[in-house]
Amino acid sequence: MTPDDLKSLTTEVQISCALDHPNIVKMTKMYEDKGTYCIVMELMRGGQLLDHINGKKGKLIPEPLIRQLMIPVFSGIEYLHSQQIMHRDLKPENLLLDEKNLQQATLKISDFGLACSFSPDDLRKPQAAGTPCYVAPEIVKGDGCNNACDYWSMGVVLF
Repeated sequence: MTPDDLKSLTTEVQISCALDHPNIVKMTKMYEDKGTYCIVMELMRGGQLLDHINGKKGKLIPEPLIRQLMIPVFSGIEYLHSQQIMHRDLKPENLLLDEKNLQQATLKISDFGLACSFSPDDLRKPQAAGTPCYVAPEIVKGDGCNNACDYWSMGVVLF
């Protein structure tokens, strides 16, 4: 692992461990042993939202259930932004379910590898960050972006 990779991993763990919201996957520790890193996080038995989209686990998710699952995720995003953190990589692969049964599951935000802090008044010059299908147009165009890019990504996920 390069020094930059280690710095990125450390930043991800620091951000994740500092967050406390019911719709954000809890990360508690990172252990290192002879160049091997182990991250301890909350168990998410239901896997990725992506696994449930388009019937990969059986049948399509009905719209009322999607609404039930997604509304609290927006609360998680508001919390992130209140902590002046933007995720920058929201997509179905980074939304995890705590239970296999969708009717009882809670959807949570995970993977803070591209997350960064922001100042509410500043536009951040975008780096090559995010997954192309989910990033906001201003990132694609190379213009400045702010935390609104997370809402764009969630709109794409909902669509």
